[in-house]
Amino acid sequence: MKSLLLPVLLLLLLGGSQGVKIQVGKFTFHVKSVLELKKVIETEEKEPTEVTQELCHSNALPEEFHPVCEEDNAPDIFIQLVRAVENFDECEICANPACPGCF
Repeated sequence: MKSLLLPVLLLLLLGGSQGVKIQVGKFTFHVKSVLELKKVIETEEKEPTEVTQELCHSNALPEEFHPVCEEDNAPDIFIQLVRAVENFDECEICANPACPGCF
């Protein structure tokens, strides 16, 4: 948990057809994938630190997250990703054209 105290770079980037991305360290993921990850972790009803080993061997983990499993700090990366989307609202950043005021 000490590494959570270290500054973490989380960037939300709006990139045309690429959509919104979240970056944690050297990893960058589409926000929709991170939302899927959050659902998978929530079904485990455990903290990501407790579930990382199971998660990394699960078929439910989206394939793009498999490289994270090879990192020593994988639990911290998963925690940071989930926290980045805890209160995510697609309409705040016009990620969904159906949102009022977005086109």
